[in-house]
Amino acid sequence: GLGTPSPLHPTERLVATGVYRWVRNPMYLSIQSVILGQALFFSEVRLVVYATVTMLGMVSFVHWYEEPLLLRRFGSEYRTYLESVPGWWPRRPRPATDLL
Repeated sequence: GLGTPSPLHPTERLVATGVYRWVRNPMYLSIQSVILGQALFFSEVRLVVYATVTMLGMVSFVHWYEEPLLLRRFGSEYRTYLESVPGWWPRRPRPATDLL
């Protein structure tokens, strides 16, 4: 996207390649995976609670701030992306033979 994850230098183009082809929020899901992995590793229920609270915060942030901002910035291109790529549950990648 010719930018960085920093709000000071946002992307100039919509990025819909790489892992963003399969899910719109891979970085947030990665954070949740780490927290839940720690919960399993340490057998710590409090980390599951923490993961739940942080997930609610992330989903709220995306819904109320990020998506409206991206809709204003990228318009119909982002709307098409919203309709074709799931936000939180990654779709299964197609085998390479399907891409030919």
